[in-house]
Amino acid sequence: MKIDVEGMEQVVFAEAMETVSKFKPILFIENNQSNQENLAAYLAQHGCKTYDIGMKPLAIHVTDPAANHSTIQGDSLNFTA
Repeated sequence: MKIDVEGMEQVVFAEAMETVSKFKPILFIENNQSNQENLAAYLAQHGCKTYDIGMKPLAIHVTDPAANHSTIQGDSLNFTA
């Protein structure tokens, strides 16, 4: 799920967390204006592991197998089998 809401990420997540919790999509967040650390902490409270890949963090629910098979190298996120 791509989120691009110009600094309103936490407002969107406050409204969408039921859907995110139920379906556990991988979240690609265009984050140009929000505090990235606060956003990562908020998502962690809801079971998401956040990867800092520049201004576009990626959040994966910890129950998703991809969360256990991913690493960051520079600004790249790599998935392994």
